[in-house]
Amino acid sequence: MNREIWIWQNILSPHMAALAAALAARGHKVTYIAQQLSRAERTELGWTVPSLGEANLVHCTGPQELEKLARNAPPGVEHIFQGFRGNGHLSFAYKMLSRRNMPFWIFLEELDDRGVKGFARRAYYRYMFTRWRLYVCGVLAVGDGSGDWVAARGMPQNRTYPFAYFLQDANPPHTGDSATNGTLRILFVGQLIERKGIDILLTALSHLNADNDRPQLDVVGSGPDEYNLKDLAVRLGLEGSVHWLGGRQMDEIPKIMAKADLLVLPSRYDGWGAVVTEALMTGTPVIATDRCGAVAAVKASRCGAVVPAGDPLALCNAISAELTHGPVPAEFRLRLAEWARCFSAENGAEYLSELFDVASVGKSPPPPPWVSSAPPTRISGQLNDIAGSVGE
Repeated sequence: MNREIWIWQNILSPHMAALAAALAARGHKVTYIAQQLSRAERTELGWTVPSLGEANLVHCTGPQELEKLARNAPPGVEHIFQGFRGNGHLSFAYKMLSRRNMPFWIFLEELDDRGVKGFARRAYYRYMFTRWRLYVCGVLAVGDGSGDWVAARGMPQNRTYPFAYFLQDANPPHTGDSATNGTLRILFVGQLIERKGIDILLTALSHLNADNDRPQLDVVGSGPDEYNLKDLAVRLGLEGSVHWLGGRQMDEIPKIMAKADLLVLPSRYDGWGAVVTEALMTGTPVIATDRCGAVAAVKASRCGAVVPAGDPLALCNAISAELTHGPVPAEFRLRLAEWARCFSAENGAEYLSELFDVASVGKSPPPPPWVSSAPPTRISGQLNDIAGSVGE
């Protein structure tokens, strides 16, 4: 069933844009409403204004514009809003829809639940879900534990659906083995900021067995911590093993990922962590911390590892275990990349279309794409998780 879909976002995101374009390609009438088209820090990371395909872009900067747009929205539209917090003036729009007795969906990343701020977030979302429960027809819960977190805040479980950031299909991965001159290659991609935990990754690498050849770490990204991180690498004796590649354009990243043997996302917190699924879509295994929403993808892939955030020793052990596999063989890379297409925008559009259909009639939802497809087996097929295999 073709529908009219309005996606309300604070900023035009390349990840959500890919999903919007795929929905439009399926025959839906899609409007993407963005308050901002780009941010300076994202431009520095190589982000560009993405294509929306056949979807229509509406640039609304102020609350009055957003409220007017919602006031004039036709009946029957599926409205998807970016969370309840940190979304600029979008509340003016969903409040107007509620006054018109029109329901909407919430797209919600996994939230940082730590400390006093975490307590405040729990209280805030319990209040918001209680207040808007009659109008929220579904929550697209992005992240490994997000669905349970939302349900614990009072949102009915049957209106909470596991979701992800679905990405544009990568080009076919590099077909040769990954190793260069026998040196295994680890990759980090992201902002050089404290939250991303690059200091933890550097510390973990410094603990690797000195009797073995140390892997090469390629760091793609820029940020305010760059000078301090380079200094830390020198102090840890890693200056010859770390290559600082700086910021790169988004279309360069898949080619770099496809030549790595392992991507590591050592974040102290990440609502999702799109580099995880980007790497898997090029056939590169991933290690991520348990504070990244995208560990759902790592677990489903059954390769790589999940480690506690902020624990360099656990990360060192996981990296060491992964490196015993040697370079990623071309055949396995191709099979992993093919499986990881479950995170493509086309599969995401199909899944979301099915959610709209079942939610409208109260039927049970389909399983998310990453659950319904079986990943390839690598060696024993076990995921090296410090708490035990997640494949059990």
